[in-house]
Amino acid sequence: MDVKNQILINLLPREIIDKRKAEKRIILALLVAAAIGMILFGVFSINMIRLSAQEDKITRLENENAKHQVAIDEIRIFQEKQGQVKQLESLIASVSGLRFVWSKFFNDISLIMPNDIWLTKLSSDSKVVSFDGLVQGNTTGTTDLGHKPVAKWLVHLGQIEGLSDIWLTTTNKVSDKDDGKIKFSTTANIKQPKSEITAPVVSAPPPSGQAVEGGS
Repeated sequence: MDVKNQILINLLPREIIDKRKAEKRIILALLVAAAIGMILFGVFSINMIRLSAQEDKITRLENENAKHQVAIDEIRIFQEKQGQVKQLESLIASVSGLRFVWSKFFNDISLIMPNDIWLTKLSSDSKVVSFDGLVQGNTTGTTDLGHKPVAKWLVHLGQIEGLSDIWLTTTNKVSDKDDGKIKFSTTANIKQPKSEITAPVVSAPPPSGQAVEGGS
């Protein structure tokens, strides 16, 4: 029998054939749904991993921000204390300006005094300071030898803050064993600092013969 001329006859009922086709379509749909589910699960897992990484990054940033905030607070406290220190320094400077600082004055004298003169006496009251000193004088007939260091002393003395009206009051040659030396005397006025403290108002005295109320 020729195979080409064979006729295949399906003896199954039409309902069973349709049922098997429907089952194949259902299985195919389930496979497609499973594949889509796997893809969605993979996308969801990747997004969850990324979200977890971002949350960890946010946590680290929050911790760093907290540390920076602590440092900022410490700097702010330091700035506030620095401002208080500056206020105290200004107050101390203003109070110090109300009086003549002798320790600073003596230190300035030691710095500006020429090496070729020496002081023998220093005296002062509240307004005037006086210096007595010696300098090597004329031993060779040069009349101005010894006076140049005195002139330098006067110039340097004028650079000291707190002194004014500097004068060379006397200058004399010394005889006997100190022959060749010149003795000099210098005076300077002590600058009176301007007080920043407001003096209390004092009432004028009552006219002669008028009683003062509230006196003790």
